[in-house]
Amino acid sequence: MNTVFLDKPNPHFRGLNQSILLGLFLFLVSSYVFAGALNLAWDPSTSTGVAGYKLYYGQASKNYTSSVDVGNTTSYQMTGLTAGSTYFFALKAYNAAKSIESSFSNEASATISATTTLTADFTASQSSTSSTIESFTSTVTGIPSGTVPSYAWNFGDNTTSTASNPTKTYAAAGTYTVNLNVTAGTTSAAKSKAITVTLAAAPPVANFSASPTSTTVGVSVSFADTSTGSITSRSWNFGDGTTSSLQNPTHAYSAVGTYTVSLTATGSGGSNTKTSAITVSATPSVTNTNTGLVAAYGFEEASGTTVVDASGNGNNGVMTNAVRVAPGKFGNALQFNGTNALVKINDSASLKLTTGMTLEAWVMPSAINNLWKDVIEKGDDNYFLMATSNRSSVPVGGGTFGEINGTSALPVNTWTHLAVTYDGVTQRLFVNGAQVSSIARTGNIATSTGPLQIGGDSIYGQYFNGYIDEVRVYNRALAQTEIAADKDRAIGAVTSKVLMGDTKVESFANYKTQGVALAHQVVPTISGSPTQVSVYLDSSLTTATSIKVGVYTDRVDSSNIHHAGTLLAQGTLGTLKAGWNSVPISPLSTPFTVTAGKPYWLAILTTAGQFGYRYNSVSGTGLLEKSSSNRLTNLPTTWTGSTSGYITNATMSIYGMGN
Repeated sequence: MNTVFLDKPNPHFRGLNQSILLGLFLFLVSSYVFAGALNLAWDPSTSTGVAGYKLYYGQASKNYTSSVDVGNTTSYQMTGLTAGSTYFFALKAYNAAKSIESSFSNEASATISATTTLTADFTASQSSTSSTIESFTSTVTGIPSGTVPSYAWNFGDNTTSTASNPTKTYAAAGTYTVNLNVTAGTTSAAKSKAITVTLAAAPPVANFSASPTSTTVGVSVSFADTSTGSITSRSWNFGDGTTSSLQNPTHAYSAVGTYTVSLTATGSGGSNTKTSAITVSATPSVTNTNTGLVAAYGFEEASGTTVVDASGNGNNGVMTNAVRVAPGKFGNALQFNGTNALVKINDSASLKLTTGMTLEAWVMPSAINNLWKDVIEKGDDNYFLMATSNRSSVPVGGGTFGEINGTSALPVNTWTHLAVTYDGVTQRLFVNGAQVSSIARTGNIATSTGPLQIGGDSIYGQYFNGYIDEVRVYNRALAQTEIAADKDRAIGAVTSKVLMGDTKVESFANYKTQGVALAHQVVPTISGSPTQVSVYLDSSLTTATSIKVGVYTDRVDSSNIHHAGTLLAQGTLGTLKAGWNSVPISPLSTPFTVTAGKPYWLAILTTAGQFGYRYNSVSGTGLLEKSSSNRLTNLPTTWTGSTSGYITNATMSIYGMGN
């Protein structure tokens, strides 16, 4: 407050009424309240008869150009003054009739402040989204002269500061309400704002696992992305010129070598790459010579219901309601639903075990219970391997000669390697390559014509719920070291080979419309189990979007003319391309083999559009025959040919592959 006291003025009423006498009269100027305003106060007159006061003022000393009757009060707020100007003030007292005024009081003066309102504001700036540092800059106006402002910040996260322009590091990104309070003298001002602190996401950390890391040509490697952080896309490079954007891809290598696999994980914060090596060796020759292996299943088929025996014994199977999945323990595995899924392999001489055996498999149960659940079952318990049993849920292996129990139940959702052996003297059970129990047994293994079944059986309905991979059946008891080696070795994919047909692109082109099937007689050069049919589609004549293919027996009529006979296997391909198209096929009932030197027929049909094919009717060695019906929707179970569509000395660009 700016206060001026005037010394002993002597105002007297003169000439009008000498009985009214003003006493000691003091005049002062008090604090500014806002721009253009001033508070004035004075001591009351000690004279009698004073009824009020009149305030005179102007911008020159003793030269008062204006006045205001303030009434009988001792203070007054003068407004409308010009900011930055100096004013001079004096006071007179008057009587009740306002007929007599005293002389002027002492004079007081004051310069009007341009502003007297305190205001506070601030700005916030983040230097970089790589950190959560915020810089605050305050702006304060209207600070009364002679005062020093103080600052009180609250940053919205229970932290404070008294600096005028503080710097704050937030613990995390987010929106915060920041409050600033400024005090100057007896006045204060406040400002509140919501600020947003952003933080750019850190790049993800790429990582992955591979199973197996050492493999053979043609065996799928399963890759599992274990990257952390925020990921928007993935880019795999398998080191052999192929790539993938899947999260968990599988890949089979076609040549021996060491390949550097890289996974690049990309997110909003950037990219990160992880690399790892995969070693690929030559596919080993898998036979039953000396090893005693009579059946082996890695489940590496790309599609179809055929399960191919990798032992070389031709014990192929057909799966029902089982599903191929990846990753398995090595490459693919089969998933069994616990209700009706199984793989059935017809009986054969090699599957009739008598004096010894080893049964192996990798299993991952989805549930464990106190019931018998098949992993491997031959006939009516000729020999078997169970994942669970009614004996405290432990795994059990055995046959007609007796059984052996495990020591504890298998873990759920975890891969476990099981093996049971019998050598005519001792029966042993192995878990993850280690022997867990043994018992003395004697006697031969009974044989039957019943099928070998995996994941369930059609006699007792003991369906397994979970995943099975790498099934092996031996006709002898393996040593513990051999079982441990099998545990860590993939069976591998079975390399397909051309069994029958024409692999050349012939020079002539023709087409067949929808509903008309065309069959070509072929003679296998080697025996084997067909798993796919490849057909060449002419780009200029093909409008079909899908095709059906099949394998037929050969039928000879009474005139000694050959025709397609009974359908053995078939398949459908829903995505076509110009050139060669490979169609996986599945047997109609049981796995079949074709015999070298014996004729068969390969057929093709489309039900929408037309298919263009390549052929040679000049120097071919086979036969071509179209169907008698032109309204087929599926390949007929028994072929009926058209006499008008029969061509001799013909070859068509179609062939069958298998094992």
